[in-house]
Amino acid sequence: MMSGGGDEDRANAQARPSLSPPHRLATPDDLHRYYARRLAEHQRRRRPGDRSLLGRLVPTAIRLRIRAIRPGSRLDNALGRLRRAIARGSDHPLLGPDPDYEIYLASSEPRARELHRQARQARRAPAPLVLHLFDLESRPRPGAWEMTARSLLRQTYPHWTWTSSAGSAAAGGSPPNDDRLRREPNPEAVYRLLAENSSGRPEAFDWIGFLGCGEHAAPQALFHIANSAADGPDLIYADVDWIDDTGVRHDPLFKPDWSPATNLSTDLLSGLLLARRAVVRTALADGRPASGRQFHLRLAEAAERIAHVPGILTHRPGDEQAAWAWLDSADAEGAVRQHLARRGIPNAQVGIGLGGYPRATWDVPSPPPVSIVIPSRDQVEVLEPCLQSLAGRTAHPVAEVIIVDTGSKDPRAEALYRSSPLGARLRLERQPGDFNFARACNAGARRAAGDLILFLNNDTEALDDDWLARMAQWHVFPEVGIVGAKLLYPDETIQHAGVVVGMGGMASHLFQGLPELEAGIFGSDQWYRDLSAVTAACMLVSRRAFESLGGFDEAFRVNYQDVDFCLRARRAGWGVIYTPDARLLHHEALSHRRRIPRRDFELATERWLARGDLDGDPYFNPHVSFMSATPTFTRGPHDSPRALNRRLMNRLPRKEIIALPEDLW
Repeated sequence: MMSGGGDEDRANAQARPSLSPPHRLATPDDLHRYYARRLAEHQRRRRPGDRSLLGRLVPTAIRLRIRAIRPGSRLDNALGRLRRAIARGSDHPLLGPDPDYEIYLASSEPRARELHRQARQARRAPAPLVLHLFDLESRPRPGAWEMTARSLLRQTYPHWTWTSSAGSAAAGGSPPNDDRLRREPNPEAVYRLLAENSSGRPEAFDWIGFLGCGEHAAPQALFHIANSAADGPDLIYADVDWIDDTGVRHDPLFKPDWSPATNLSTDLLSGLLLARRAVVRTALADGRPASGRQFHLRLAEAAERIAHVPGILTHRPGDEQAAWAWLDSADAEGAVRQHLARRGIPNAQVGIGLGGYPRATWDVPSPPPVSIVIPSRDQVEVLEPCLQSLAGRTAHPVAEVIIVDTGSKDPRAEALYRSSPLGARLRLERQPGDFNFARACNAGARRAAGDLILFLNNDTEALDDDWLARMAQWHVFPEVGIVGAKLLYPDETIQHAGVVVGMGGMASHLFQGLPELEAGIFGSDQWYRDLSAVTAACMLVSRRAFESLGGFDEAFRVNYQDVDFCLRARRAGWGVIYTPDARLLHHEALSHRRRIPRRDFELATERWLARGDLDGDPYFNPHVSFMSATPTFTRGPHDSPRALNRRLMNRLPRKEIIALPEDLW
């Protein structure tokens, strides 16, 4: 599968050190070193630019490129090459892979005219929805209540109340006076009031919101939240960033649409949150107060439909260190463990891994043996290490390994089949003729006997003994049909951490070319994720899902059959999961990657445009660029899957078999 980031991603990745973490849970010292390193890198990026002529001209040139030049044009590409050339000899903070956040805010934040329009519309609403917000913060810092109160008084949507448990110490020098701002100094009284108003009585609130003391609501926040409530969801959440004591906003987090898997790794419901009365009542059914991660997980369990408003609606208080280390490890571990127990997994082992994110593993009763299908032709030098890793570094039971030989002529291949370290577990399925990856996978699957089928490239090697068990554990959830793994290049940078549909105009790998433990505006490669697609280079599929979908579409010869398969699975109700706990080395042989039938591009374009798959990926975020595998800010209307697809198809060579040019992206 192609990379949407191209040479720019690789150039940026080569300039960064590889973190290469051991695959284990982190100790406190590990986390301290990790956060110290991330904080040092973050502060380096944020330091003032030098006062040289170059230091003064480069930010201006970058602003001009972002605002005035069409993305993907020849001038844009030339300026990008110039920027990379300068970056090799300079550490100027604005020469990094992402545009400066202030530039993004200047071009994307609503102007005064738009805010006035929202206020007029909200005031003229015939039957406005009254939003009743609660603060469950038990120990707000001094001045926190006033900061949140003033942000609420600036809202374009005036129909709200906010009840806070903050005492007088949390107020500033001159607290705002407004009847909509209510104080309940006793936190238990706030919980009682919350429980009473979620009880289902006629006078109870239909919607209950949560905004922590000290959090700032963007002026348009309640307007967008109230509009989303009209669509009928049970929970509504939005994106967040951080704001320091001087009012500088930093470290935005653009979230995907609702993803239960991602919610194990990070609190997607952080920031401003709106919930239906019945959902809050269910979450508080045991009568015990709850807050933070624990309460959010209970709300998510009680909700049937969860909506996401893409956009920064909450500014959370804190400096750079708070933004990098914002998880309370003990709270996250216990909350996730109890959440999994309520989902039917009582013995989950939850710890904190490198990066500070929860790692959840659980044993599968009577683990189903896996059938592994490997299409291969010659390439003994990569196939042999692959088979050795399956034999020596795979603790999960493997029923069989089916090699689908698509026409090997190297005599060493036959010798390897006879002397394989897998012994009698190796099966051979011959399929000579023109190479067709989908047909080879389907042929291997028809012969497979296992309830789980792993499609695996011949140029992969397992890095940890439990890699297959960590993939198979997700299949205990009956709705999960497909699980993908983290794949690394030999230089230990990321080759695959999930697929974004529409990236580059077709589909591409998230975080490709970056070191492990990457963290930024779209989270981390260490997060579990629900996705639209994963690569078939390492894809574990349940037999029920595979047979219900009719296997891979053999109309695709080399590319995009895996993405199309996952998209069809999603439409049929099957879940697609990415787990970072399964790590493999992927040499990514280029024998077919650079020689691709043009028909593969045309077929994917026709189908995905017709089905709306190129209207945007729900597990991505419209504020993150589709132009690069490195998550960075969007660059306007030209930075959309449909626009990028048009550009891609116009640039493809008019040949049946395409040798992709290096500068295509």
